[in-house]
Order: sequence, then structure tokens, then C-alpha cells
Amino acid sequence: MKQSLRLLSKMAIVWWALFVYLPVGLILSTFSSQPVWFVLILLVGLVLMDWLFQCVLLQRGQMKIFALLPVST
Repeated sequence: MKQSLRLLSKMAIVWWALFVYLPVGLILSTFSSQPVWFVLILLVGLVLMDWLFQCVLLQRGQMKIFALLPVST
């Protein structure tokens, strides 16, 4: 059960990075013409999401954030 939760959290981090931080980083790097913004936002976002899922959700055993995602068991 814990392994599937960790896998699910890793997948959620990847999806969050692809659909939130990637577009925001691309927009900021386009307007500022410096690709440093893209890398910084992506790294900070990944670190924060990793901390959120591993420290908060997985230790408490609550996966409320995934209630809207279709997950096959």
C-alpha cells in the first residue's frame, strides 16, 4: 500500500510539474528572455511538491488530493 502511494505521489509530482510549472516557467522565460527563471521555478516547484507529498500526505496516510483523480486499484 505504501509503495503504491509513493508511486502515486511521484506521478502527481510529474503531472504537477508538466501542467503547472512548465507552462509558468515557459511564460516567464519568454517575457524575461532569461531561461534561468524556467529552471528556478521548475526546481522550486518540484522540491516543494516532493516535500508536500512525502512529509505531509504520506506520513499522515491521507491522500485527499487524489480524490478527484481516476485511479484503478
